[in-house]
Amino acid sequence: MILARLVEWTWNGDSSNGPGIFSWFHILWLLIAIAGAVGIVFLAKKKDKIKRLDDWVILSMAVVLIISEIPKHILYDIEYYGYLRIDILPFSFCSVPMFVALVGSLVKEGKIKNVCYTFLSFYGIIGGVAVLAYASTLETPFVYISLQTMLWHAILLWMGVYLIAARKYGRDYKKEVIPASLLFLALSLCAIGANEAVYHGFLEPQQTPVVSLDRDPGSYQYYKYGTYDEEHDRYYYLKANDDGSVVTTDAVKEATTFVVTYPEGDNYDIFLITYENSADETRYIELEEDGDSIKVVSKAEATSTWAFTLVGEDHYVFGYLIGDKTYCLAYTKDGQVDVKEADTFPADYLQPDFINVKVAREGDAANFFFISKHCKTSIPVLDIVQENAPYVVFVLVYLVSFFGVANGAWGIAKLVRVILDKNKKEAEK
Repeated sequence: MILARLVEWTWNGDSSNGPGIFSWFHILWLLIAIAGAVGIVFLAKKKDKIKRLDDWVILSMAVVLIISEIPKHILYDIEYYGYLRIDILPFSFCSVPMFVALVGSLVKEGKIKNVCYTFLSFYGIIGGVAVLAYASTLETPFVYISLQTMLWHAILLWMGVYLIAARKYGRDYKKEVIPASLLFLALSLCAIGANEAVYHGFLEPQQTPVVSLDRDPGSYQYYKYGTYDEEHDRYYYLKANDDGSVVTTDAVKEATTFVVTYPEGDNYDIFLITYENSADETRYIELEEDGDSIKVVSKAEATSTWAFTLVGEDHYVFGYLIGDKTYCLAYTKDGQVDVKEADTFPADYLQPDFINVKVAREGDAANFFFISKHCKTSIPVLDIVQENAPYVVFVLVYLVSFFGVANGAWGIAKLVRVILDKNKKEAEK
């Protein structure tokens, strides 16, 4: 119970954003991270005096990472979203060091340990430094997520600094950067495969295209409802016929103008979809009782209301409650109007950031290592490449970029090692 309250604890007592980038909280953690990095260097000097000190230090950090991750997924994801979110399972670029550290600390001295430890030193440290410097995740309203984010990436920094200092990395490029890069390449390929498998095998079959609201001039109540067909680069809009059938049209002028009314005062998440037919009669858009199809009814026959959840700027998924089941207004890929059952899309839990696995949209797919072609990467500069180049080119640029940054990290380690070795020789004279 105490743990649940800790995870649900918010910064401002509501759903508003947390401290943000370069806030007092961010600056405090930057100082903690730097102080810890300095302290870990002094600990590394005791390597020769304490047997297997490297393994104990890295294992301890791996355990802390694991312990901090479990509450986030069990209590944050499941309690807040209602299901385990596939898109943030711990196989991101900053998550895999947890597993690599665990393996590296437990295996005997040899090639596997060297691969793991060099990966943590020259690739794991990249994620730590990047997020510590620009902690965009601090926009979350949850205190625990803010704490876990900063602690996690501080540990990635400390792991890298400790191993570079303790193992005196920066001397043998082939034995340090090459093994680490091969592991990074292997993990990246696994991430690409996982992204495609999760998307096509799980998310795509359940995907409900989001609905667009195009406002008609003259009043905030009048809208055209439709969905965007990316393959053919056009919109399909709802069209209600006088015979009670509902179809779609790709001509906005032919689409029916629907009226939004709110039957429960200021509750803007619950509303009626109505329109006037050719006889100036008000008609309501509803679902059949079994949820199989959309129908048009008169006011006397109207039985329920629609609800929606925002899934992007001016994009929504519409839910409709029949008994204890919720259905969603959807479209097939050829533009035909359709409905889908959404068992875990409760009408009383419709909030702006709630996306259900049954109501997935392109962009909610897993994006392990930030290289899914179904999601826009969050890495600056690379996002420009992704938008303007074929996916294969984007992946190659991605791999080369990280390889280059890792080489830069090794170059800094080499420079420090040269300076330390020089000072040591001068001291011995």
